[in-house]
Amino acid sequence: MSLSQLNAALHEKFEKPQNKEDQGCFYVNPTKHPDVSLMIENGHLVRIDVDKAGVATAEGVQVGDSEEHAKQVYGSRLKIAPHQYTDGHYLTVRSQSGGNGIRFETDNGKIETFYAGTYEAIQYVEGCQ
Repeated sequence: MSLSQLNAALHEKFEKPQNKEDQGCFYVNPTKHPDVSLMIENGHLVRIDVDKAGVATAEGVQVGDSEEHAKQVYGSRLKIAPHQYTDGHYLTVRSQSGGNGIRFETDNGKIETFYAGTYEAIQYVEGCQ
């Protein structure tokens, strides 16, 4: 979805950052959906980030749920890797087509944040990087 299509769908007026260096990848925050951040890369929506309880995946998993709950819900589809910065984990589910996915970040056995989008974009661990 392009930035202009996103604006039309959400009735927003998101714009590229003024700084040319930031235009390749940046976040926008929908006014009517304050619990999510949207990553725009090369002019297209590539990832939706959630860091508060209240927004769940289609399967019902959300921030604050236990890592065990995510494992029960997603089963063998869930790939587990050590977190880069904490003692937690990255729990990643790839779509059947392989082009998209969801990644949960955990610490102390709890989901702290999750993001869904293109498989490439959910691999970024520091926002646009």
